[in-house]
This record gives sequence, structure tokens and C-alpha cells, in this order.
Amino acid sequence: MKKLFFTIMCLFQTLIGFSQSDNEIFYDIAANHRTDCNVYLNSAWNLDYNVFQYADFIRQIALVPSDAALRKFVDPVTYGSGELELWELNYDSASRSLYADVYACQQNSDGTYSRTGDVKRQVNQRAAGFNSRLEHIMQNCIILEPYVEGKRFYKTLGNNYVCIDKAGGGYNVSASMQSNLDMPVASSSDNTLGNGLAIYLDSPPLTGMNNVARTLAQHEEFSEFLYIMNMSGLLGTSTSDRLSPADREYGNLVFSKKTEGIQWKVFPLLQSFHYTLYVPTNDAMQEAYRAGLPSKEDLLVAEQYDSEHENEGAPTADQLRAVMKDFVLYHLQEQSLFLDKGFKSGYYTSLVSKYFKEYDDSYEETTLPGSPYRMRIYVDNKSLTITDARGNKIHVVTQPGLYNIMANEYWIGSDMIKHESFVAVHAIDKPLRFSSRQFTDDRTGDDEVVMESDVNEDEKVDISDIVAVINTMARTSSLNKADVNGDGTVDISDIVTVINSMASK
Repeated sequence: MKKLFFTIMCLFQTLIGFSQSDNEIFYDIAANHRTDCNVYLNSAWNLDYNVFQYADFIRQIALVPSDAALRKFVDPVTYGSGELELWELNYDSASRSLYADVYACQQNSDGTYSRTGDVKRQVNQRAAGFNSRLEHIMQNCIILEPYVEGKRFYKTLGNNYVCIDKAGGGYNVSASMQSNLDMPVASSSDNTLGNGLAIYLDSPPLTGMNNVARTLAQHEEFSEFLYIMNMSGLLGTSTSDRLSPADREYGNLVFSKKTEGIQWKVFPLLQSFHYTLYVPTNDAMQEAYRAGLPSKEDLLVAEQYDSEHENEGAPTADQLRAVMKDFVLYHLQEQSLFLDKGFKSGYYTSLVSKYFKEYDDSYEETTLPGSPYRMRIYVDNKSLTITDARGNKIHVVTQPGLYNIMANEYWIGSDMIKHESFVAVHAIDKPLRFSSRQFTDDRTGDDEVVMESDVNEDEKVDISDIVAVINTMARTSSLNKADVNGDGTVDISDIVTVINSMASK
């Protein structure tokens, strides 16, 4: 089996122009007498695609769990179910196939997991969901970027992140579960080669059990934001296509939309991607309430009012929930960022969209979503600062335990992982705002204030930004009086306001 495997890989390398010296990590794992990595190597062979086809993987970082490590795989499909299972993955050399003995599993007092009782069942690679687990393992052991001295957080092929710290003569590796438990896995050995780094592990790098809601629930400082998230309708325990969250107690993030114009359906909010969630602390949430964000008391009053009155002008409970939902969604950003080296500062997209009104031939009005609101981020290894769409500067709270937190959301169907997303969670000292009208029923239009004066996003402020502002104003005709900022005078501050108001358009 190994000879055939090596022969095919050598042929593959020839076809794509690799030599043995180009592909040293592969040879170190597979050819250099690594007899304790049979499950890892044969998992690559067993998958529908072969992970060694990824040239970047061959040249970069490989996390290589030993056979002993993959006999301690806690199944993510059972996370949050109350019935955890541990898979002991094995390779049968006689049949040249993979199989797993499945046990009940318990968490020990030191945070580790161990099997309990007798084998519940044995599954092989022909069983439904078997390859789903293998793919989960392999994708989260592949890192498509080089190791950089001093950089800690690396994105895997599976869009999760792992933390790699140098420790003594080796490395400490933490996937999200190890990070949440503060129990990194120490490398058993490693090889730094011309084309990358192979890190050998005797425990598997496990993705975490904590989804977004459970992560927030474990921090008292996040309780107000969690309440708003829950009451907005963004948490659910099922979808319309019969997917269920791995965590059935707290539920995953969801969104609803009308299909075929009449029926509301529920879908996962986060897809198989990576995100960042900025969570205002409880103190910061008081600022949001003062600015007009509906509180729990406001929602209770509205629900009571709805039951006693009809169409009498007061905001309904559903309207308040919509305001809450948009508030939460602006704190969710596509792409994960950590306070670390190597993460790019710049503009990032939130999960809440601008709204605009459209009229058909009979002048019927429809409110439609437009482009998403953005934010500008400055990040390094010591701080992260957000400039929101209203021009406010907000800072990540760098108190230990309140930033660089890892969360995962899994959607399960047919005994396999259908969607898996990763979320980096950080506490922030103020709430994010995207519009002066966001806490009203009418959130159409676009009155964003400056994120930066760099209107055309060329990383400098110069005459071209003023030209971009003038051109935009000419198209939109939104400037109808000289006193733009309404302070009763016409002066340079009005010009500044115009530039600022158009900065994010």
C-alpha cells in the first residue's frame, strides 16, 4: 500500500513539476519511516480528494496527529447533545481500510476526554458520515501559509484557526477546544524543512464545543449582548432543510427569509467560513440603550401593547426585534481577525445590509437590502481598533479571557457535518453604530458618517478624495442646502461633513 501510495504521489509530483526537494514535508511524513501515522496518511488516500494535491500544504505547515492521537477523536457531531462519543480511528493493514470503534465519552477533571464502557458500535469507511469525520480532521491539520516567527494564529484549510506557540525545543498547538480549556498539545517532534514545517502530535487538535451563544453565556460581561441576540430571533435549534445545531441547548445563529414570496424559511446564518464577533461589554451595552437600542423592558412593553392594541402607531415587538437583529449583525464581521502579527488592517464587511426603497409601475413601495455596511480595522499583535460607519472609534478590551476567544458552529444532518464555521470573539468597550436611524423603524437611506477621509480607499487623503466626493454628490443630489451639518452657519465644517458623509459610499 505504501509503495503504491508513494509511486502515485511521485507521478503526481512529476505532472505538476515538483521534485523531491520541493516536496520535503510529504517525504518526511510518508517516506521517512513515519510508521506511527498510518491513519493520517490513509485518511488522505480515503478522501474523495487527495489532500496532498494541495501544493501549498506540501510547502507550508502540516499538523500530523499520530495513530495514538487519532484514537482520541471526540466526535463534533455529538457536541452539545449530552451524549458525547469518542472515535478510536484505526487502520487495518490486512484489508487496507480504515475503521473506528465508537465509545461513549466523558470529560475528566483535568479537561481531557476519555472513553467509557464497551464499544457501542464499529463503523468503517463505507458508513454514512465516516468520510465527513475524516475530512474534518484532515482539513483542520492543513495550514496554507508558512510558519512565521512570533505569529500565533493560523487558518486551516477547514477555515478554523489554530494557535501555534514555540515552547522550548518544540511547539504548543491549540485548536479551539484546547484554547478554550487552556490545554495546548505539545509536539512530540517536528521538522523544519526547505518547504515548510511538520509538527507531530500525540493528541488530536480538536475544534471546540462552544458555539457563539455558549461562548457568550460563559462570560458574564457578555450577558446583555447575548440577551439581545436571543430576543432578536437570531438563535435557532433547527432549519427549514432539517439541519440541527450540534449544540441543541443554546442553538446556532440563524436567519429567516421568504421563499417564493409567501413562506418564511430558516437557514444557517454562518456558512462554512470564518468570522469575527465584536461583543460590547455590559457597560458598553448601556451606552447602546441610551442611544435608543430597545431593551428587554422595551420589548416586554411592546409585546403587551401588541396584545391589547392593533395598528395604533407604536412600534411593534417585531419591529423592535428587527432593530435588535441589525444591531447584532453589525457586530459580526466576515473574516476572522486576531490580535496577532500578520493580520491585515483595512475595510471589512459586516453582516447587516443597507436598505433602500424601490417602487414598481403602480408605485407600490418595497424595502430591499443593498450592499453591506462596513467598518475599518486597525490590528496588530497588541491592539485592535474599529472605526464604525458613524466615525466612532471602538477598542477591543485586552483583559485576559475577553479577546482572541475561539468559537465554532456546526450544523448536522444525516449524521454528518453539513456546515462548519469559525468565529473569533472579542470584547469591545463601546457599541458599534452604522446609522443615525438604525434604532428607528425607518432604516432606509444612507446617512453614514466618516470611517476615514480616504474616500477612494487608496490609503492616503488627498485631492482625489475630494473629487470622488463631488462626483458622488453630483450623482446623488443629496446636498440640498449649504448648511449641511445644520449648525446654523455655513463654514469649513460643512465641507468636512460632506466629505465624511460620503466616505463609506
